[in-house]
Amino acid sequence: LLIDALYTRWGSHPDFQRTRGVLRLLASVVGDLWGRRNGNTQTQHLIQPSHLRWSIDALQAQLTRLWGIAYQSVAAADVIGDRSNAGVFDLERGGDYLREGIARGLAAAILLGSFGGQGERAGFSTKELKLAGSRYGVNWGYLDGAIMELENRCFYLHSALAGSLGKRYWFGTKPTLNKLVVQYRHQIANEDFAEEILKDLQEVKNRSADEATWRVLVNPGVDLPEQKSLTLLILPPSLAWDDNGGDNTAVRKRVLEISRRCGRGERLYRNTLVFLAGTSRGLSRLRKAYRERAALEAVQADYWEQLDDEQKRDLKERLEKVCLLYTSDAA
Repeated sequence: LLIDALYTRWGSHPDFQRTRGVLRLLASVVGDLWGRRNGNTQTQHLIQPSHLRWSIDALQAQLTRLWGIAYQSVAAADVIGDRSNAGVFDLERGGDYLREGIARGLAAAILLGSFGGQGERAGFSTKELKLAGSRYGVNWGYLDGAIMELENRCFYLHSALAGSLGKRYWFGTKPTLNKLVVQYRHQIANEDFAEEILKDLQEVKNRSADEATWRVLVNPGVDLPEQKSLTLLILPPSLAWDDNGGDNTAVRKRVLEISRRCGRGERLYRNTLVFLAGTSRGLSRLRKAYRERAALEAVQADYWEQLDDEQKRDLKERLEKVCLLYTSDAA
């Protein structure tokens, strides 16, 4: 499969010499494997497309010269090294995935087969990928799982149905917008956006200060001075009210601390204070909206120039929609 891909697919390029070019690249691959023979943990009964390392100079040079410099970004994001999407998956799974470099190997094979095919011959099919990555002692099911995960994770991986062959996969230079957003969502999954929520609440409060009939304070401290006029106190998102009957001790404690004390003395004007706390369910929706906005903004900042006009319009519309959503939830 390796020689066939180089000879028939890469060989279709007018600047690639079929015989000399194939032999030159094969020599580079064999030399790389031989040089790493003592530290390489992959099983190698045969040299397969999954054993290619696109970081070696010869492959990098041919990839750039024949198919364009944009594929360097593709390889760096999805194929090469521990920080690529394929590499991160192998590290997360560990075991045979890490030892055999299953996802990285499949990604390397897909990149090899992404060129020179026309129509239904574009890319490698599922069956071809299994041939490219299977080896003695490796669970066959791991390959299926890795292919599915690559389809979910990789920024530049595209697929199409291929009849009885399953799906066909190839790398292109245009990133898939949905995958980019999903990946950025995953990276910020543990963010609580407390500072951003408080900042936006403060900005809304400042903009509407002239229209408000009440005084509004965001995240008041326990040292709040006396408020002789009606005052709305908005508690921080860390103090969410559980409307399902859960533990609301922290909210009650903060309300009592502020309403009873004024500095070191007793508070006199307690009836002027109105407290507002977000519900746990509402804050969960709000954080989801902030997470979506952050993911979309990250894609805009990092990949805007690589998106086509339709993707740019889609990204703008999604940003506008999510901004309306979190503004509504915050209100």
